[in-house]
Amino acid sequence: MRLRSKLILILAVVTALSVIGYNLWLYSCGSCTLRSLLTPSAPGYLLLGLNLFLGIALIVLKHRQKTLQEERICGCGNSLLQNWHYCPDCGARRG
Repeated sequence: MRLRSKLILILAVVTALSVIGYNLWLYSCGSCTLRSLLTPSAPGYLLLGLNLFLGIALIVLKHRQKTLQEERICGCGNSLLQNWHYCPDCGARRG
């Protein structure tokens, strides 16, 4: 795993733990009930929907990038530039 991925994972865990800690503190002080902690509010549903949308967008963009990368590789394994119509190694026409 790369350093950037590790840092993002650590940040996500720290954020989740801080939210859980804050909610437990609110519950212990009597500021909220267990039901209010377990029931998402309107902003919670909005964030959930936004995260789902962004996750789907990420999957689509990654798939698109993979498809474009596969189109740039000839059957012989040579990497082709974008404006090349033929492979310089085997002479095959780019599909």
